[in-house]
Amino acid sequence: MLLLCVPWFHTFHTLVPNQVAGYAGAEQLADALKGCELVIIPAGVPRKPGMTRDDLFNINAGIVKNLVEAIAEHCPTVCGVVGRDLVT
Repeated sequence: MLLLCVPWFHTFHTLVPNQVAGYAGAEQLADALKGCELVIIPAGVPRKPGMTRDDLFNINAGIVKNLVEAIAEHCPTVCGVVGRDLVT
């Protein structure tokens, strides 16, 4: 998992210089979420050959569950969490 933390408002609405930081793995999740105003979960694990839709849903649901729990703990005032079609 790779997370990029970008100050949302400043990045898209002003010309103020911003910093972008990359985070990888569960051990860096707290640092990645610290101070976030918006968290976007764009997609889950891709479907592999032989994988049922139920298998895919269960894997992706576990990922989303872990992320939402971390969001609640580390950035409880986040504006929103947006998920995209996690079962394809």
